[in-house]
Amino acid sequence: MSMSEQNPDALQRYSTKPVKYAWRSTGHFSKQQIIFSSILGLIAAPIAYALGLAPSIRMGVLAVLIVTAIALFLAALYNFLRTRALIHREQQEEILALRNRVPVPLQPAPAPARRRCDMPFTAYALVKNLGSSGDELQFQDFCLRKLRAGRRAEVDEARKTFPRGRVSFGDWVYERIYQQPPPVAQGQQDIGFGRIPSQSEDDLLIFRLFKVGDICFSEQSIRSPDGTLNTQYPYWAISDVNTTLRYSMDQDDCASWDALALELPTCEGWNSTWFQTARRFFLSGGAKEFNLHWDIVDRIVDYMVALEAVLSTDKDYLRRQLSQRGSRLLNPAAPEECARLIKRFYDVRSTIAHGSKLSERDKDYIRNSRSDFEAVVRSVLIAALRTLPSDDADQKRRLTVLFDVSDEDLANKVEEIFSRITNDEEKGRLIARLNNL
Repeated sequence: MSMSEQNPDALQRYSTKPVKYAWRSTGHFSKQQIIFSSILGLIAAPIAYALGLAPSIRMGVLAVLIVTAIALFLAALYNFLRTRALIHREQQEEILALRNRVPVPLQPAPAPARRRCDMPFTAYALVKNLGSSGDELQFQDFCLRKLRAGRRAEVDEARKTFPRGRVSFGDWVYERIYQQPPPVAQGQQDIGFGRIPSQSEDDLLIFRLFKVGDICFSEQSIRSPDGTLNTQYPYWAISDVNTTLRYSMDQDDCASWDALALELPTCEGWNSTWFQTARRFFLSGGAKEFNLHWDIVDRIVDYMVALEAVLSTDKDYLRRQLSQRGSRLLNPAAPEECARLIKRFYDVRSTIAHGSKLSERDKDYIRNSRSDFEAVVRSVLIAALRTLPSDDADQKRRLTVLFDVSDEDLANKVEEIFSRITNDEEKGRLIARLNNL
């Protein structure tokens, strides 16, 4: 079968293409062509004056314009001929390839292979800021696949799955398949997907708790059994931030991650009020941009709120409560250093929350200790889940056993406040009330 029999228009479509596209290149001058034409025009003026062809300034300017126009015309002609020759050569190569092609006999189309997304429900998430030595990470219940450079089809498919997302080479796709949507907790509303959206958030939380790094889920989608794609609207845990603190994960880490994901949801405090608050601020903080140059460190405020939800029992002496209970809960090799780290970042939190500007000393400390602080926050949350009860009253009693403010500290606090009272009558009345206690 000849090429014309396979496709009668295969040769005819080339008849006007060279001229059509070559003319478009005539007005596209290179920088060198413009400079060369201008130089020729400027040289033409003194030459014309020396030969007596341009006795006046007006005639000299006219000579410059004429020579420049001629030079640009020749450059346009050169562009036209060169572009036409290049297009003609490409066409000849394509025609030769078509003529030499061996026709393939028609075969019945094979049945389409069952794709993973044809399963009842499939949850997807666009993952950013993840680095790995491999292109795929297999976990017990889901997988992560990298959008590799040069694989345009993978990126195009991802853009269909995440229509609102900023999909790029190097991003990853989270994919989790459900035979049936897991049921929602009692009292919660089921919108048709069960706990699938919550499960994706749980996996993001485990990633953030597992190790330090700014891994992000920037968009989430769920494919229904009928093939309908349902895209979740962004909320506080979803983000698309650039970072220098990338998350690192290899296949060897997946077994440890699976073990942590299996353990933490079974802990007594997983569904407690105090952990739900800590979880929200921990995920919200991790989704925020962190940029010391512009004083964008609101993440520290959210992380300290998460620690307060886990470790505080009252509003007084918060700095001491967090530092002492955090270090004793972790029981590190250097408890004083751990307590000092929490104190310093609590001071940073207070500076931000009270509307003050960070000093250069604060910025240097944050820059050098940020990873250590994030590691401590993660470790405290995990240790609290493993050891603290779910009931709020029981949790506070357990925290009081870890550390409680002494009577001496309270007396010193009262004395400090008393010294700030300037009215003698108010001081006398206060002393009288204290004596009656």
